[in-house]
Amino acid sequence: MLKMIKNKKLFVTALALMLAVVIAATAGIVSAKYLGQKNVDGTIGLKADLAESIKVYEHVADRQTDGSYDFGTSTTEGDQTYMLMPGVDVKKDPTVRLTGYTGLPAYLFITVTDDIPSDDDYVTYSVAEGWTVLEGVSGVWYKELTVSDVPQGTETYKDYPILAQTNGYQLIVSDALPRDTQYVLSFSACIGQKTAENNTPATVYAALNGATGN
Repeated sequence: MLKMIKNKKLFVTALALMLAVVIAATAGIVSAKYLGQKNVDGTIGLKADLAESIKVYEHVADRQTDGSYDFGTSTTEGDQTYMLMPGVDVKKDPTVRLTGYTGLPAYLFITVTDDIPSDDDYVTYSVAEGWTVLEGVSGVWYKELTVSDVPQGTETYKDYPILAQTNGYQLIVSDALPRDTQYVLSFSACIGQKTAENNTPATVYAALNGATGN
């Protein structure tokens, strides 16, 4: 569990949002449930000299007359329910929004977890470019933040997509998706400051993950 680090030189925000998808196929139709915000136990927040806030959000997916989904104009940090059809790929754009980053050396981490068997290709996805695999930690990627990530001009935030697109879609659904199939796919994000003591992605992440807080 990620909590505020006691070390005054290292600050972290625990995830602001966790999104999960549960897919269950019956009679050739898949029902997908996206579970919304879940606060992490412990202190949640950022020290003001690192950034103001972090969250994960996505666009609301509107069902079309042909059974596919397209993005609406609104966004959500909450639940979404989908009725999916085998062979019909899905637009889903979970995105990390980092507001007010000040430029202090830091790493931004995402965790993508699922219970899809390694030999199962009925529903597939890829992590977007710009993220680097954190070696030795399953399902975790990171991005080193620099001054280029500081909002410029009238900007107040920067967005970082989590999933890559394949022909405009993020979740690729096989037309052979079996009935009664169920998966869970979840996303979370956190940020940690780079310090003299913890100056690599691995050590910063280890400090965040090992914190006990108050």
